[in-house]
Amino acid sequence: MYPALVSSESLGRLERVLAERGAPSPAILAAVERSGTATVYIAASGFSRRIDLLVPYSAEAVAAVAPRIVVVEVPARSMLRISTDGALVSAARVIVGEVSSTEAVDDAGPATARDAWRPIVDQLTALGGAISSRTHVLTDPRGAVAVRYPDRDDATDEALQDGLMALAARLGVSEPQRTRWRALHAASGAGAAVTVATQCLPGGPTPELGFLYRHTQWDHAITLATMVADAPLARSVAAGFGTLAGMLQSEELSGVEVLLGGDAIDIVAWTTLREATS
Repeated sequence: MYPALVSSESLGRLERVLAERGAPSPAILAAVERSGTATVYIAASGFSRRIDLLVPYSAEAVAAVAPRIVVVEVPARSMLRISTDGALVSAARVIVGEVSSTEAVDDAGPATARDAWRPIVDQLTALGGAISSRTHVLTDPRGAVAVRYPDRDDATDEALQDGLMALAARLGVSEPQRTRWRALHAASGAGAAVTVATQCLPGGPTPELGFLYRHTQWDHAITLATMVADAPLARSVAAGFGTLAGMLQSEELSGVEVLLGGDAIDIVAWTTLREATS
């Protein structure tokens, strides 16, 4: 038996969200139940079916979504990130806490690409940030490192923007996306704390960067979507976020993420599935 911290009503809400996104819900719901948590962090893409869940890391939860993975001991506060894009499901361990670039890259990165990725992470920390987490994907050779930048004044933020976009260019993010990001950054509160994530595959760092802003309003995610999409698509994204908020009974967000890379910018809404309190 597992701790019954997530009620059947909450699991039902989550199941409806997963079904709406075309995700295989039985394994994911089992992982949530086995994680022994009453709070599930959920990240939903505005422009794709992708949805991610964060729950406490445990051997039982991993086994539900990735039964062939050998589970190793991890530090306290580690999380299991379950990612699904339609029928595809992946699982990753997320270790929270500040470490050196070398430790983060060695822990999260594919062995063949660590030497190429380390300078990217070094450059991120050199811009005034500190590593806040590293992610090692268990089901395929991929890793991620997140670097957090605290609140800063206008001059410091300008320098940070320039440094981040120079790095984005080095990674291969397109110029139109880099230009658009500056407007998205301003709309999200230039100078406010932001967390930037880089990813790596066996062939090297990917041409992507993620920017997580601590906004709490669904309207902000919709506003950013209107800045990167034409009117019909932006309305579709707004409707999708509205449906998600209704299914989860979510009145606010924990953050809004801007993903650069690929063919188009994505806007991701982070929210939580919580048990009702009396």
